[in-house]
Amino acid sequence: MKILTEIGVFVIEKILELVNWFTNDGKISFTEGFSNMISGIGNVAKSVFNGVMGTIENFLNYAVNAINQLIRASNSVNPLFQIPTVQPIKIPRLAHGGMIGFAGTGVVE
Repeated sequence: MKILTEIGVFVIEKILELVNWFTNDGKISFTEGFSNMISGIGNVAKSVFNGVMGTIENFLNYAVNAINQLIRASNSVNPLFQIPTVQPIKIPRLAHGGMIGFAGTGVVE
């Protein structure tokens, strides 16, 4: 019976530590602390995604730059027939978002 009491006390202590961590030792509400944690996880995922997209974009633009060098060399040899260069690739990233705390309509651009 004593071991069950010790386990129960341990679990309650850990739950209270978690609540204190979420609430920044009582400085904010539990809900706000939990929301901050979820927001932080979202920011990490967004940063990872944007980093991967940036790496892919850099790789593709490296190839575009090599093609453009070949085009420029060809254009310098034959000035009568000019080949246009390839535009760099721009992959969209996840943007910084916001939260709306009320219902209504709006225009998002």
